[in-house]
Amino acid sequence: MEGFMAGLSRHQGISVIMPGTDLRYASLLEVVEQNKKVIRGMGFGGATGQLVFIDAALGWKWVPAALAALSLNVTVIPIDSHRSPQQLAKLCAELTPELIIDENRVSHDGRMLETQAILSPKSRAELENIAFLLYTSGTTGNPKGVMLSSENIWSNVHSILSYFDLSPRDRMLIIRPFTHASAITGELLPCLISGCSVYIKPSEVSPLHSLSLLNKYKISVFCATPTVCSYIARVATNRSFPHLKKIVLSGEGLTARQLELIRRTFPLARIWNAYGLTEASPRVSCNTDLSDMNDPLCVGTPLPDVSIKIVDSHSRDLPEGEQGEIWVHGPNVMSGYCKDPENTKNKIIDGWLRTSDMGSFRNGKLYVHGRKDELMIRGGVNIYPQEIEDMLLGCVGVKEAVVFAERDNGFSLKIHAWVVTDEGIQPSDIMTMLIKKRTDARLWPDHIEIKTELEKNHTGKILRPFTYWT
Repeated sequence: MEGFMAGLSRHQGISVIMPGTDLRYASLLEVVEQNKKVIRGMGFGGATGQLVFIDAALGWKWVPAALAALSLNVTVIPIDSHRSPQQLAKLCAELTPELIIDENRVSHDGRMLETQAILSPKSRAELENIAFLLYTSGTTGNPKGVMLSSENIWSNVHSILSYFDLSPRDRMLIIRPFTHASAITGELLPCLISGCSVYIKPSEVSPLHSLSLLNKYKISVFCATPTVCSYIARVATNRSFPHLKKIVLSGEGLTARQLELIRRTFPLARIWNAYGLTEASPRVSCNTDLSDMNDPLCVGTPLPDVSIKIVDSHSRDLPEGEQGEIWVHGPNVMSGYCKDPENTKNKIIDGWLRTSDMGSFRNGKLYVHGRKDELMIRGGVNIYPQEIEDMLLGCVGVKEAVVFAERDNGFSLKIHAWVVTDEGIQPSDIMTMLIKKRTDARLWPDHIEIKTELEKNHTGKILRPFTYWT
């Protein structure tokens, strides 16, 4: 962390882009030092394993607060009081934080308010040498706390910088909240190391409103989910984006139709397809060559120091070309789940992280085919929802699609598709297109329902309804 902070002191330009007066690197460091003084004055920094909650709703002000805590070797737990108040209540009950840094403790200029309170924070053995404790959303309704050490974070940042050719001339738009590893390790920290300028979307603004920000702030680098980026592309008709040079897609599978739309709307931008998960800090690989003929399922080669293997249901290695579960090994693999040794043991085997993603290797490159736990078995036939979603998105007029399965009266499995379409398109029209295009009949959904919109999380990723897969 000392080397990182020393590097920031060598940058001369703008660190954070803001309406009105931008924050230069020298000013950012000054605010960080002030916040360190306040945090230290409350009793933090004298022992390992201390923690602090920092509210992502602070927007750009989250950055100097987090950097101050990390500089004192205090574990940072990003929370989101606006979007996840119930989860915040659960975490407060479970972890009993002595300090929550939110809008009540930070002034308009990012400086923490001075206080005479001495909090006497306790040291938690399980958090020794842990930089971030990030809570995954999960499908069970009981998020797991992913413990990422300083080695996890910084090894991943430096591996990302091996392909992410950033410079002080770049301006990045960050739309994901800092509760996500991709926003921290994949975007913020590489930018600051490289001397870039960042615009951090205010928490109250939807990520789908990013279109207006791209030209307003001369954004050259934009990271988003394929769903958000393709949505922006759809509403960006007849607009040009002369400053946008790189688009990094991650967080969910990319479809051929999304890629075509994004490429057509942003012809000057290089489009990359990255793969990762919170438990891997998060980045595992990145495809920096999405040429016209490239498969959108391809997420490139593993990052330096990261190893990947494909295994079958008995944990045996599979040869190139065969599909199986993706396992990841490297210094970016999490330390474990907080206070959850059983799930940690099940997730990490001999240093290998079981991702629950299905993939294959072809010519040394990784292809991600879907989630292992999303496999649907209808009539003895294995089907992944993304296969059907890709097929539906290939139909004229279908803009978004999500597929899930339910038991029909508790017996046969029925596959449902919810779609957002152009006005006037009916489910029967979609089925007619599927038949005329001679699509694979095993992928035809049992029910198609037209929706005005699909539910998304705060990063813009489409949420899949609860599903009975088998």
